[in-house]
Amino acid sequence: MTPPPSIIDQLMALSWVRDPLRRRLTCGVLALILAVLSVFPQHYVAHVKLSPQQPGEGLGGALTQLGGMAGVASALAPSPVELYLHIARGHDVLDDAINRLHLAASGDPRALRKAQLELLHAVDIESVRGGVIDVQARDASPDQARQIVSVYAGAIRDRITGLAAAQAGVKRAVLTERMTAANARMVADRAALAQFRADHDLAAPEIALGASVTQLAELEGRLQGKVVELQTAVQFAADNAIQIRQIQSQIDDLQRQISRAQGQASSAGATPSQALAANQLEYQDRFRALQYSISLYEVYQRYLETSEIEDSTSSGGVEIIENPYVDPRRQFNLQAVGALVLLLVAAGCAEIYLRDPRRGPAASLRG
Repeated sequence: MTPPPSIIDQLMALSWVRDPLRRRLTCGVLALILAVLSVFPQHYVAHVKLSPQQPGEGLGGALTQLGGMAGVASALAPSPVELYLHIARGHDVLDDAINRLHLAASGDPRALRKAQLELLHAVDIESVRGGVIDVQARDASPDQARQIVSVYAGAIRDRITGLAAAQAGVKRAVLTERMTAANARMVADRAALAQFRADHDLAAPEIALGASVTQLAELEGRLQGKVVELQTAVQFAADNAIQIRQIQSQIDDLQRQISRAQGQASSAGATPSQALAANQLEYQDRFRALQYSISLYEVYQRYLETSEIEDSTSSGGVEIIENPYVDPRRQFNLQAVGALVLLLVAAGCAEIYLRDPRRGPAASLRG
């Protein structure tokens, strides 16, 4: 029993396919039409290049600085370039560009969907070397293509700037709350120390306690403040490794000074706990607490000032390093080029297939 012919055999059995002249003439005409459509109507490609802030600044830095596990977050978070690409390709930027271009009527979901598909088809966003974002738009009108990339650049810049400002606001609110609490603690510790001095008639604590013991209490208070500063730097300046190393170096230096001060206090007669009376030990604790409160307040004040500076400069988070322009090179219509390539491949396969004597015109005549 003869098996049924395949689809290819049925196609090749058509009379115009079997006729070499008609087949080649048809393929030639179609190829000519597709070749013309590949260059006409002419399309234009417009570009605009954006440069977001470097890692550790603006949004990229803020996203990794907030939270108690900033180191783990920075290790698991995407790179800044990937983050900015996600934002640029997001629907918020897409809808903003549609509104600016007035491509869809307000409240019309069908028009909005159509405009979204048109922009997604016309606009391409990619990252080039150096962390630069390249926005491309293809259109039959060069002015329209330039306008699309210009509007898209503005939408991307506003979106990134808005997110950076929001993150800076959250960080500023946290720092303000902590600095307020630190200020209240400093005021309370200062008042408690002054009251203690008045109650126990310690007009000159340095003389009553000894200079080495007073210095030891001050160093211990500063050490506690530096420890808090290091913890704060890990949270709010996770990407600034130089600053963290500087604080760690200062902590090591304070620990060495404390060791020397403890040795001086011991050589004066005995350990501080053995040499001082109960009220003097209490004064030492209160003095150390005040030094810690002052250091804590200064740390939060310094980071709050840095946060306010970042907030005031967040509008410059994205720079347009190359204004919108139209690529002067000839652009080809990719759909027509693809169809032309498929046609040429199909024509070549047909010639090879029909060259077989068992499938060629002679085989048809024998049949």
